[in-house]
Amino acid sequence: MRSALVTADPYHRTMGLGHDDRWPAAGRALLAELFAARRPALISGLRPAAEALAQRLSVDLDLPTVALGATLAVRSDQPTGKDIELALDDATVLTRLDTVLWPDLGIDLLALLHQRARIMPIIAVWPGDIARGRATYSEPGRPDHFDRRVADLIVLRPARTTFPDDTPYTVERIAA
Repeated sequence: MRSALVTADPYHRTMGLGHDDRWPAAGRALLAELFAARRPALISGLRPAAEALAQRLSVDLDLPTVALGATLAVRSDQPTGKDIELALDDATVLTRLDTVLWPDLGIDLLALLHQRARIMPIIAVWPGDIARGRATYSEPGRPDHFDRRVADLIVLRPARTTFPDDTPYTVERIAA
C-alpha cells in the first residue's frame, strides 16, 4: 500500500514532508508571519540570486512588485520621501533600492521598510549584504556607505532548488 505522501507527480518529493510544507505554501506562511509580526523581510545574497528570488516570490505568490530605482529614474528632479512612498504604491516585493540609500535624499531605508511593514507584508531585496546582525551597503569612505545593526526583521537567503515545490530560500529571524 502506498503512503499518503507518495504521489504520482514526479515533481513532488516524498521525504516525509506534508503538503502544507511545500512551496508555495511555505511562501504563504511567510507572508502570514510578516503580516502578524509587522516586520519586513530582506532578501540578502548576490544580486542575481536575490533578484531571481524576488521574481520567483512575485510570480509564484502573485505579489505586486516595484523596481524602485527604475520607477524613480523617470523623474527629472530629486525624489522626496513622499515621492518614494507614492512610487512604492501597494507593492509587497521591492527591488532596486540602491537609489534610496543615496545620502542626499535623507531617507532612512530601514525605517521606511519597518514603517511599511506595520501596514502590509514587505519583502525587499537588500542591495548590500546582511551578516552578523548588520546591514551594509557600498564601501567605507564612499558617500553612500551604509553600515547599521539590524533588528526585528527576517532575512531570506536564496537557496538552490531541485524541484518546483522546494522552498527557494532559507530564513533567519533577527529579534527586536
